Amino acid sequence: TIALTLLAVVYSVFMIALRTRMGTRRHITYILLVMDSAIATSGILISGGVDSPFLLYALLPILTAALLLNRPVALTLASVPGTTVALAHTVGSLYFPHLSWILEGNYVTLVPIYASVCYGAALLPFYANLNLRRLEQMTARREEQRSLRAELHDRLAQNLSALTLGLR
Repeated sequence: TIALTLLAVVYSVFMIALRTRMGTRRHITYILLVMDSAIATSGILISGGVDSPFLLYALLPILTAALLLNRPVALTLASVPGTTVALAHTVGSLYFPHLSWILEGNYVTLVPIYASVCYGAALLPFYANLNLRRLEQMTARREEQRSLRAELHDRLAQNLSALTLGLR
């Protein structure tokens, strides 16, 4: 678990270092997000499912996709850890007798809660980002309208001045 955590930290630093380039090269972005999701999912499976410290780390590629990419990609990435945890806890406990403890206690209720958190992590930043984009577009539109009004005013003033000088 410690080795996986160190690998996750190194990989997170790598992702942050490449953050500025991710928006310009889409195929690299998809590859890095899939790798990040695979690392998080394998960390969840190896370190205990709902008890895993990698549950929060699995939200990072979802949040990254929600902020940098579109909603379908973010929802697809959100389904990976949620489905993995659900399958590991239900199917894994049915086929592997040493995992029967998974269906006991509060694990049955934690699995859908974690899946909901994954989908929430995919949708909330996307809608917040969408609202920020709308605000930026509205501000840009107002600025453009203001500059057009100023240009029309200046042009009209110049034409009236030219007409006045022409009449004199």
